[in-house]
Amino acid sequence: MPISKKIVLIILGILCFTAVSCKDDNTVDRGEFTSCDDGIQNGGEEGVDCGGPCPVICPTGSTIGGEIVGVLDLTEGEEFLLTGPMLVRDGAQLIIRSGVTIKAQRGTNAYIAIAQGGTISVFGTENNPVVLTSNEENPQPGDWGGLLLFGKAPTNSGGIDRSDLLDIFYGGTEAGDSSGILRYLRIEYAGAEYDETLNFNGLSLYGVGSFTTIRNVETYRSQGNGFKFIGGTVNSENLIALENEESGIVVSDGWNGVSNSWYISNSGKNSLEILNSEEDPLRVPITGGEISDVSLLAPSSLVAIDFADGGGEINLSNIYTSGIDLGIQIQGNEATTLVNNGEFIIDAIEFDNTGNGFMPTNYAGPVNFFQEGDNLGAGNKAIPPDWAALWTIGF
Repeated sequence: MPISKKIVLIILGILCFTAVSCKDDNTVDRGEFTSCDDGIQNGGEEGVDCGGPCPVICPTGSTIGGEIVGVLDLTEGEEFLLTGPMLVRDGAQLIIRSGVTIKAQRGTNAYIAIAQGGTISVFGTENNPVVLTSNEENPQPGDWGGLLLFGKAPTNSGGIDRSDLLDIFYGGTEAGDSSGILRYLRIEYAGAEYDETLNFNGLSLYGVGSFTTIRNVETYRSQGNGFKFIGGTVNSENLIALENEESGIVVSDGWNGVSNSWYISNSGKNSLEILNSEEDPLRVPITGGEISDVSLLAPSSLVAIDFADGGGEINLSNIYTSGIDLGIQIQGNEATTLVNNGEFIIDAIEFDNTGNGFMPTNYAGPVNFFQEGDNLGAGNKAIPPDWAALWTIGF
C-alpha cells in the first residue's frame, strides 16, 4: 500500500543492530521477527520490514535510494529526492503513482536501475504524469543518470551479457519477459557522463521483453541519447525525444519489435539510428521489426535516419522529416548489402522544408528502397501530436 510522507529505503544486507547483533553476547533470537526480512510490509510493520514489531526503524522524510529487495510504493502526488543510485533487485518492485516527482541530486551518481527479474510500474496519467528530473534550481543536461531497465529477452551479443553502463546482467531467451509498465512518464536532464567515452541515456532498455509496456514517455534534454533499445523485443507507442544532445532514439543489438508514434526533435546527432552491432555487424538475431508514424525534425540533427553497423531487416512507414540536410544515411558494406537485398524498406517518407544542398540519401546503389509521399508522421507532421497534450514539456 502507498506510503504517506514516509519512504522505505531497503538496503541489502541489514547491518548488525543493537537489538539483533552478530552472534555476540547481545544476540537476540529473530524468531519473533520472522516477517522483518521478507521484503513485504506485513505483520504490523509500519513500512517494508521496518517499524511496528521490527527492530529496524523506518526512515522518515522524502529521500529514496539504495537497493530495493521488496516493494517500494511511492504515494500519488508526492515529491521525493533521489540521493544516489537506486537498484531494484530480482523479485523486487518499484511502484510510482500518478503525479509523483522524483528529483535526482546532482553529483551523487544518481540513477534508477531495474535488474533482471525486478519490475517498475509507473502509473502516470495525462493530467498527472510521473516526472523524473533534476533537483538543481537551474537544471542542465547530465545532472543525473537516467532510468535503465535490464530484461531477459534475446539480444545478438550471445546469451546473457553485461551492460556497458553499470556492468549489470541482461539478455537471455525469454522474449515475453516483463520489466513492468511505463505510462505517462517524463525523464528530464538525464544523461550524466559514465566514463570518458560513454554517457547515460534518458531511458536505456537492455534486453527488455515484449510483455513490458512502454507508452507515452518523453525524454527531455538528456546529455546522452533520448532512448536506446539494446536488443530485446519490447514494443513502444507515443515516444517523444526533445533536445537530447546525442541521438533521439537508437535501436540496436538485435532489437526486434513493433513501435509507432515517435516524435523526435532537435537531436544533437542523428534523429533515429538503426544499428545491428558495432562489434560485429553480421551478428544474429539481426535488428529488425516495424516502426511507423514517426516525425524527425531539425534543427541540429546530422541525419534523419542513420542506418549503420549492419543496419537491420526493418520496415519503416509514414515517416515525416523537416529541415534535414541528409535524409537517409547508409553506412558500411553490411548495411549496404541489406539495402541491396531489399531488407530495409521505407514506405513512405516525406522530406519537408529542405534547403540548398539537401540529399534524400547518400546511397547510390541499384535499389529504390524508399518511396516519397505526403505523410503525417507522429500525427501532425512537425506540429506536436494531439496525444502529446498536457503531460509533456518543451513544446
